[in-house]
Amino acid sequence: FAVDLQGYLQLAPGMSAGEYEIAALSDDGSIVDIDTNNDGQLERLIDNDGYHAPQLECADRVLTLSSNTKMKIRLRYYQGPRQTIALTVVMRKLPDGTGVTQDPDCGFGDSSAATPSDRWYGNISTAPGYVPNVTTS
Repeated sequence: FAVDLQGYLQLAPGMSAGEYEIAALSDDGSIVDIDTNNDGQLERLIDNDGYHAPQLECADRVLTLSSNTKMKIRLRYYQGPRQTIALTVVMRKLPDGTGVTQDPDCGFGDSSAATPSDRWYGNISTAPGYVPNVTTS
């Protein structure tokens, strides 16, 4: 299956203005396009496309957001083979004045893990019929 989500990226009430890093963790392909200049033109910030185990890809640049910022965003995702399904889009505020622009996990894929998804999701079973709960997840 595949999804094509379109909407807006903006800070939630109470979030502080500053520079933010955005990333997508997916199994399989995901692409994130954002209108960073507010000119109607979407720019590809994350290309995590292809068949792969859960993999984190980060935007190659930071986004400067304030309480007034509202950017168009488009997220495309498709699920390939049924072994693992994963899609998480996250953002974090970078510490002011640090110059940090990439999380150390950017680009990490867990296909080499003993059980795919261990790095991101712990020992959650992918067996048919498994229902996770707060205690075990």
